Amino acid sequence: MAIGWRFRPWRSYALDMVPCWYWMKRMTSSGRRWKRSKTLGALGGFVAGPRPLIELLINRARTFIFTTGLSPADTAAALAALRICTGAEGDVLRRQLRGSIDSLRLKHPSAILPIVLGTESAALDAARQLRIEGIHVPAIRPPTVPPGTARLRIALSAAHTSAMMVKLRRALDSLSLGFGAAAGT
Repeated sequence: MAIGWRFRPWRSYALDMVPCWYWMKRMTSSGRRWKRSKTLGALGGFVAGPRPLIELLINRARTFIFTTGLSPADTAAALAALRICTGAEGDVLRRQLRGSIDSLRLKHPSAILPIVLGTESAALDAARQLRIEGIHVPAIRPPTVPPGTARLRIALSAAHTSAMMVKLRRALDSLSLGFGAAAGT
């Protein structure tokens, strides 16, 4: 089953997965959530829910189910990440990340910020210049993105300091990429 970040089934599964909507809404309203490996920075993911939801997934999404159990270390990492996410430290980290995102693009919905440059050579040249400055911003090129939309992919985290953000901003400005001011571009 392909479910997006906001619990939205991909269109091709919409008809098959309609019964899931009921359970997903119940799970969210009752405080139970779906966690994924990228969210927690740990290996693996899980689905927790009422028996009818689990039965539906077993019967309608078998190819997405893996039976290999998580190792104790991976489980401990996920639990530690959950404790951070749900505690005061998580609040601090989220505010810090939000500030970093807003310093580049005000109210951007994600910590991934693309800068579309068009040609592969432009994206590769910009990534190379940033690397010379000591900043890792990869160039993303076809076939990962459509032809003519090669880009830089800035991936921010709460671990980035204010000094790092200033350095990144200055480096981007020096490349004259048309990235624009922090407000809204």
